[in-house]
Amino acid sequence: MKQKVITEKTVSKAIYSVYQPIIQLEDQAIIGYEALTRGQGVGRYPQELFRRAYMDGMVISLDFECLLSAIKVLPILGNGHLLFLNVEPMTLARSFRAKHDGEFFLKKFAKYAENIVFELTEGMKMSDFAYVKHAVTFLRRMGFRFALDDVADVGYKVLKLISLKPDFIKLDMSLVHGLREDRMHLLLIKRLTEEARACHARVVAEGVESEDEIEPLRKMGIEYAQGFYFGRPKKTLQRKPSNL
Repeated sequence: MKQKVITEKTVSKAIYSVYQPIIQLEDQAIIGYEALTRGQGVGRYPQELFRRAYMDGMVISLDFECLLSAIKVLPILGNGHLLFLNVEPMTLARSFRAKHDGEFFLKKFAKYAENIVFELTEGMKMSDFAYVKHAVTFLRRMGFRFALDDVADVGYKVLKLISLKPDFIKLDMSLVHGLREDRMHLLLIKRLTEEARACHARVVAEGVESEDEIEPLRKMGIEYAQGFYFGRPKKTLQRKPSNL
């Protein structure tokens, strides 16, 4: 059966946003939400949407459609709450600079700058690092923050990205799962937490699914967490964690 192709005319109808809470471990208060893209008719999950978009050479267009969908909740977000927005490395490198779509986007939503955190997704090529660095400097100059997403090791690329001094480092769920049983995961999280402290970044543990995973994270000084234990992604903003 022939698959539908994402085009600029159909993409806005093909996607919508869901929001997963990010909580503070100390008191389990919600401090923000990560916006996640979902599809209708052309692939339910973002991996499939973006795979097709890369094949069709329109990933930047899709990325901005996702951003525009996600920010619709900004007026009802609440005082002090953060909205974490995923952005592809290609979009960040090519569009977040003067007189490009990224600048127009940032200017349009400048009044929400203190609420928005851009998440740099995995997949950045080291050959693009200089462009990404310039883009990060550009969005920071306009008052926005950024996070490293899905961090799962302490290899050269990760350390190079940490040198950009992100505001948040989000630990990949693969590190969090089975934390009590896997000493290597524990050592990696400790090292990444140390790197985060050195650049004054705050750490978010992703993929928390049980109460057993919380205490080890607290003991390592991790402040924030996200996962099904606290709330599944929903179209509406969840106002308190599911476990309470």
